[in-house]
Amino acid sequence: MIKAERLARIVEYIEKNRYVNIHQLVAEFSVSKATIRRDLEILSADGDIQLTHGGAKYKREAEKELPYDEKRKSNSEEKSRIGKAACDLIREGDTIIIDTGTTTREMVEYLLNRQHIHVITNDVLIAAELAANTEIDITLTGGSIRKGYYTLCGYYAENFIKQLHADILFLSMDSINSVFGCAILNIDEVATKQSMINAAERVVALCDHTKFESKALLKVCDLPKIDLYITGNELGEDTYVRFSEKGCNLQRV
Repeated sequence: MIKAERLARIVEYIEKNRYVNIHQLVAEFSVSKATIRRDLEILSADGDIQLTHGGAKYKREAEKELPYDEKRKSNSEEKSRIGKAACDLIREGDTIIIDTGTTTREMVEYLLNRQHIHVITNDVLIAAELAANTEIDITLTGGSIRKGYYTLCGYYAENFIKQLHADILFLSMDSINSVFGCAILNIDEVATKQSMINAAERVVALCDHTKFESKALLKVCDLPKIDLYITGNELGEDTYVRFSEKGCNLQRV
């Protein structure tokens, strides 16, 4: 493979996966670490990708939120693993809150055979899919639907959630940044997520590896507010160590 072709394919690979580490690229393109590092430096200088600790990520504006269907397709296999690991934390009799999101939605498949739990959610699609299981109780928060994202938010959602006490919250985020904390891109959901955090005994964030060290405009909480971060084993070792040293409890699946 000639260099120009390899560079083009690396950009496509990073765009598809959003974030990759050097080990992934070495395995994918069968070249040395030194070659990959030189390639990434070239692509970064051209503005095609952004270098991170131990890898690179697709360069896009932090203010721009992807359409729901595009979010759903991104890292879908990893999100499924995260959803399964999240469900393994749930015990019979638990009351849980499932935040809206494409990663939290992956929990549905593994909840369809569970029983004697109470699920509260602000995601219309999650509630509709879980309704197929008559052995669990489902409550929607109420609120205004955010167009295109199937999310209930606003005054009614926030005030309903403030009356709750749940065992576990499964939370979604757009960004987990070692400096800024946990953040999202849409202002309508900030207060809803903060109310959920305050309502739960335990807070578990479900975030694929691309969310780490990315950027988003609106801060939801500091890193210590999250009791457990579940992510994919695609998360680079350097990033894992950096967040662990900050006191974050990370589970890679």
